Amino acid sequence: MTITYPLHAIDQFKPIIVAARKQLGLTQVDVAARLGVTQQTYARMENNLAGLSFGRVLALCQIVGLEIRFNESHMSDKVSKRLKSLALPTPRVTKKSSMTGMATPSIMASPNQTSGKQPENTAPKPTSSSLGKRLGRKVIPEW
Repeated sequence: MTITYPLHAIDQFKPIIVAARKQLGLTQVDVAARLGVTQQTYARMENNLAGLSFGRVLALCQIVGLEIRFNESHMSDKVSKRLKSLALPTPRVTKKSSMTGMATPSIMASPNQTSGKQPENTAPKPTSSSLGKRLGRKVIPEW
């Protein structure tokens, strides 16, 4: 099951992260260990998501079974085509919710989250060379 949560402000993100973490039965200590930080550091991160790097947000989402998707709202066709050409393929198929909107970005609950299972890392991490070819330049990923 996929649920779409349109976000209009970063402070809307905390309740989604906390709910997803609790639904999986994870404590702050569990998530902190998976991120490689202390519980106190994770508590500060959870309370100040605006201060996190995008890479850290992606790692946190993966741990709690969420994925971020960007929706086109008011883009020119040229920009839209360019973004689609840069997009990496999605490794799994999810059912789309009937809830749609013009909000960008949105957070998607992954299918594993509702079953209470540990989220799996099904997406292969792109290498520097594959990203570089796709973007036409050398890229060094943060992870």
